[in-house]
Amino acid sequence: MDAVDTTTKLAQLLRDLRNGRMLSQRELAHLSGVDQRRISSYERGRRKVPLRDADRILAGLGLQLRLSTERLWADIDAKIDELVAAPIADRVKATRVMIPSLLHWLRTTEPIIDGCAAALLQGAPVPVEWLDLCVRREKLDVLTHLMMMRPPARWHEATQWWSYDDADPRLSGPMRWRNEMGEFRIRLVDEEPETITVSVAGTTSESTTSEGTTSEGTTSKGTTSESTTSEGTPLGGAMLRVRPLADLEFDEPETARVLSRVRERRTAKQPAEVSAAH
Repeated sequence: MDAVDTTTKLAQLLRDLRNGRMLSQRELAHLSGVDQRRISSYERGRRKVPLRDADRILAGLGLQLRLSTERLWADIDAKIDELVAAPIADRVKATRVMIPSLLHWLRTTEPIIDGCAAALLQGAPVPVEWLDLCVRREKLDVLTHLMMMRPPARWHEATQWWSYDDADPRLSGPMRWRNEMGEFRIRLVDEEPETITVSVAGTTSESTTSEGTTSEGTTSKGTTSESTTSEGTPLGGAMLRVRPLADLEFDEPETARVLSRVRERRTAKQPAEVSAAH
């Protein structure tokens, strides 16, 4: 995304937010302290919106600006191409996270695999930068004990870096940690979400590995899919609980974004393959 595109989107966002609250530019100028003529020029795209004015305008709307980043499609595409050609066991090994080792360490919390890792274990060739997990809130004391026995570094929003000062998950802060096995993020839930099970056994895979498909089995609760891994801590025969792809796409924006890209690339390839056949 280039700077012009970002500026345009910010201007559109400010206009849409103002209209959504049924405010005139003059009323917003009064609330924010930003001159009405400047607001008009921003919304029309005639001037770039300085972050200082964006903050003031959003404050006038009772909001605040939150910045985030996302990976470039070029990087994601390269990783998808790499994963499509590999069996699931090799895809797990290619992640930046030692998934079997982390699951073995956290096994007493009875975690449910979430996010891109869950999609990967169901056969989707998606890059995995960290391990997302769901843990029942009643297991918080168990999780705390593990953290205290082997403290990982915890992410701090204020410093935008990792710290070993407050690994305790009972303390306020992002539920995001990192240790020698990689980064993991935990979502505490009162009730377990719908899951399917993935059987990890031996070194051969019985999952479908074609681009954009899931592993064998349906996504209904209690259905078994089969995949394998040979990385680190042995998980042969383990039944891993994962959230179904349909649910991941509904409420996991990053996972949905990557899965959408997988399908988009697959669709784009099909006409080319047909043309080549003729």
